[in-house]
Amino acid sequence: MSFKLHKLNHQYPTDSFKVRKLRDGLIQLQMNSGLSFITRLLSLALCIALSACANKTAPPLELLHTMEFKNGIQSLAWHPDGKRLAIGYYRQPEVEVWDIEAKKPLFTLPSKRTLIGTSGQEALFSPDGKYIVVKDFIDTKNGEPPWPQKDDETELQAQQDQTRYQLARVWDVDTQQEVAKIMGPGSRNHGSQLDSMCWVGGAGMLRLAVLKRASVFIYSPQTGNMLDEIKLRYPFKDYPNSQRGYDMMDCHPKQASVALQAGRWGEQSRLTHPEKFGIVPIVIADVNQRTVSWVLDSPDPLNGIMYTADGSKLVSYGAPPMRVWDVASSYQSVGIIAQKGNSDYLTPLSGFNGMIGLAEQLHIWNATGLSTLWRAPAPADAFRIRHHAASQTIAIASARQVFFYRYHLNIIQTLISQQGN
Repeated sequence: MSFKLHKLNHQYPTDSFKVRKLRDGLIQLQMNSGLSFITRLLSLALCIALSACANKTAPPLELLHTMEFKNGIQSLAWHPDGKRLAIGYYRQPEVEVWDIEAKKPLFTLPSKRTLIGTSGQEALFSPDGKYIVVKDFIDTKNGEPPWPQKDDETELQAQQDQTRYQLARVWDVDTQQEVAKIMGPGSRNHGSQLDSMCWVGGAGMLRLAVLKRASVFIYSPQTGNMLDEIKLRYPFKDYPNSQRGYDMMDCHPKQASVALQAGRWGEQSRLTHPEKFGIVPIVIADVNQRTVSWVLDSPDPLNGIMYTADGSKLVSYGAPPMRVWDVASSYQSVGIIAQKGNSDYLTPLSGFNGMIGLAEQLHIWNATGLSTLWRAPAPADAFRIRHHAASQTIAIASARQVFFYRYHLNIIQTLISQQGN
């Protein structure tokens, strides 16, 4: 009779209950059977397995603590000091800024909900930590007139009304005083509330980019003055009746450019422009030149786009697979990352070209090696993920709780080395 010993695969996590059950079963077998040689051999195999598990690399995330809040959480935003966290609550007209170390609220800022009842409580701290921008929605003309049905004189008049909507407010973090209002037009092409906001990268003055449908507006946060409007109907300019715009925007961390993700060309396009059916356009625009630099076509439905922390890669995510685009080579696609299930709520991680997000489980991906480095069960109902680079802290919102983790870059580097990437 021959026996073959198999070493435990390091890829799978240790289940201590199963190990104990297997160990206890072996002991019971040895007590009730005369096959001592066989049981000793199986015990040896178990020892090898346990040794392999003991030597397994520790997980890259270490749970520090959790905090519970009064309402469901809609958004998270880290202050650059890593000690304060802005929290927007679902269907509540406010954003609270919390002291995470003391676990107490510091101040509350108003954030009006949209007319359709969904939350608008998005917040964004400035890179220098002086300001916090809070999404808002106030129609200064008191009412919702019908949108123009085509690009006619009425639509042009609506586009020129630069003070129609209060889209956001800028607050001084130290004094909690309002600094400026971010105002913008409302029209069929522009929509009403803002869709996304981020800080324009590159050197020079601090600039806030605000996405409204098919236009990107550039503002000075100190004054609220609109510095520029970049009209980006392209790649939809050839299809004026589609009235399409963009769903999401991300600013390059080091360059004055933005990436914009549009909606997927759906069933209606089969008749009007079948060559576009199923495609999700991603547009890269130069803020300073006010031009479209590249148009990328994703064949997969998307939940979002994201630049890596160093700006070298753009990642599009949603339905599998995830796609990675190289910025330096004119946004050429460099490959895909296989995944199980849809990916969402990605946020970049510092120290390497990677990101953390959800795809049924919590994942850490390597955008350079095009691989999954680590995965584990996520907190139930995990919704938003935000990473603070300097403190290597990750906050994950789940219903009314926030889970805080320490992110261990040295373990990530070990995992990368083990994969040979």
